[in-house]
Amino acid sequence: MSLASARWRRACQFLLGISALGVIVQAVFVAWRFRVVEPWMDDWFWVATFRRMTEDGFTWQDLFAFHNEHRIVTTRLVLLADSLWFHMLGWFPLIVNLLLLGGAGLAFGRLARVGPLPPLFWAAWFLSLCQFDNLILPFQVQFGFSIAASVAAVGLLALATVPGSRHPAAFSAGAGLAAVVGALSMASGLLLAPALALLAFLRRASLRAAAPALAMAGSAAATDLIGVPVALHHPVPIIDRASFALGFLGSAAGAVPMLARAVGLVAAAALAFFLASAVRRRPVPPATAALIALGTWVVLNAAAGAVTDRAYYGPAAALTPRYASMSLLLLAALAALAWREVTAAARPPWVALAAVAALLALNNPSYVRRAADFRLFVQANAEALRNGVDVTTPAMSLLLGDLPLGPLIAFLRANRLNLFAPTYGPPHSVLDAAARDTPVSLPACRGSVDSAMRLDDRAAILQGWLATPGRLRNVAWVVARDDGGIVGIARPRDGRGDVVAAMHAPIRGFSAFVRLHGSGAPAERWVSVSVFGSFGDGARRLCALPSPALLGPVEMVPEHALRHVAVLAAQPAGASGPPWQIDADEGRWLRFEIAAVPLGRAVGIRLTARPDTGGLAITFRMADGVSFSQKLPALQTGEEPYVVLLTPEVMRRHPGKLSITVRATPAVTADTVELVLAETIPGWSRLF
Repeated sequence: MSLASARWRRACQFLLGISALGVIVQAVFVAWRFRVVEPWMDDWFWVATFRRMTEDGFTWQDLFAFHNEHRIVTTRLVLLADSLWFHMLGWFPLIVNLLLLGGAGLAFGRLARVGPLPPLFWAAWFLSLCQFDNLILPFQVQFGFSIAASVAAVGLLALATVPGSRHPAAFSAGAGLAAVVGALSMASGLLLAPALALLAFLRRASLRAAAPALAMAGSAAATDLIGVPVALHHPVPIIDRASFALGFLGSAAGAVPMLARAVGLVAAAALAFFLASAVRRRPVPPATAALIALGTWVVLNAAAGAVTDRAYYGPAAALTPRYASMSLLLLAALAALAWREVTAAARPPWVALAAVAALLALNNPSYVRRAADFRLFVQANAEALRNGVDVTTPAMSLLLGDLPLGPLIAFLRANRLNLFAPTYGPPHSVLDAAARDTPVSLPACRGSVDSAMRLDDRAAILQGWLATPGRLRNVAWVVARDDGGIVGIARPRDGRGDVVAAMHAPIRGFSAFVRLHGSGAPAERWVSVSVFGSFGDGARRLCALPSPALLGPVEMVPEHALRHVAVLAAQPAGASGPPWQIDADEGRWLRFEIAAVPLGRAVGIRLTARPDTGGLAITFRMADGVSFSQKLPALQTGEEPYVVLLTPEVMRRHPGKLSITVRATPAVTADTVELVLAETIPGWSRLF
């Protein structure tokens, strides 16, 4: 080997080491910076479990109970520690997850021993940002446990079958224990039993080396499967898993979905035949047998989602974040097998360069942006829950089903956990200053409340943007206060392209769901809400909007409570053309304008709707710039339609031209949207 070749090889190795170290540092940063504290999807089931443990007493059944088709004992233990000692803030699961994935990568590197690829490279591979979903969600530590258990089980059994091994039974028992941990981490752990059996077959393992691992893994799988049909009301779920595995093999071989399972069955039979032929000649080397077993384990289990999605739905779905850790293990096993063959005699520098290219592909900057966007999305969904306004998003409703969030939010608030932990919200000095100081005594925030909309008799949502008084920066917290005290807090998380374009600064908007104190009498329908912005830890780092947000007297009146209704204009609600306008961000919208409203009359919008249609968002903008907003919710079957009215007292205080904007989602299939003048029947009153 020439001196130039040696230097080139060392340079490639150095580049690979630096790249791997950079990926590891970036993974830790992304997990730490974008970790999701707020409960999301499966996390709510843990909140329900911890509440039951706290209120009804701890039972072992709470740890071993099924979550969907999974036993997640290890995940529940980590979340229990996080809830008991760390206020359910997600720090502990994050650290455990990073250690599990990084440790599994190092162990895989020792197991694979692939030419010039050091264990540090595999640690970076297992921590790749393409699985940002699993890095920033506490509940996803279940994937870390499953991956680490599989690598440990297969690696230890491979050591037990090495010729001349001094402690084969001990290594084998360790492999069995790892398989038990896998079975108690996710349903995929059940499939470690056939994976270990395959490894023992490939190695022609002796009974002494294989029996402890296979006995423990088989017992864990059998015990777990006894409960699965009861939990899922499914007679033989293992058949579904086998069917999925065959479909995966067939689709990977290029078969169309209709033929995937048949082709997969043929491929599996051919693979079994060739493996049996190879073993008849000589045992497969330990590392090679371990890699084959790991790849088989991933293919067998139903969480091979990333590669499966790619095969069925195209390249755009590759490396789905939720299942990317499984795909990374499968790709690692395949790459290691190939690189072992290529580098058997030599260690060419291009292998290191190929490894660097693979790390760049799995850790490109788009994954960091997606992690940040996902965190903002989850936090925006949690803003309503923070202030006691139960607004469940469709995505959450779809997964959570009948799980009630109200009692769980009250439990978190009472125990100062998660969103309500002492270190999560604004500093006490900020809250004390916002509750005590008047807006005129504080520096003026730059910004506005663009929309103030009632959701029910006491709940409302304020939307707008705030920036610091001097240099244009986002405030850290938005605090809202009515006459009775602080009614809500929020963080600025909403995209505001209009503000960014106008101010040439990355300013975000806020959506503050507030719960009003309701101190005024029913007739006093005007509510004034002061809005403060915090950009530091003390009262001196507080600003306020000079003008308060006004929640005006918008009424939702059922049709039977109206009289003398005059229809001024009507437009089809389902139309997509003029006079309806189309906006990429806001959907369809329609605008009515009135020069003047007769005294004593209410003006409003009526939706003549078919049952179960989507609702409308209605904004009344007065001549002097004051605006009021209200949502007309979706009608249920048999429910009487409502009319959204701007009351006569509002018209007396704000005379002149009136502009009404109606926004409708594509789900609205009503017959007409009508602009009406009306009077309410005396004695009827319902305020929203």
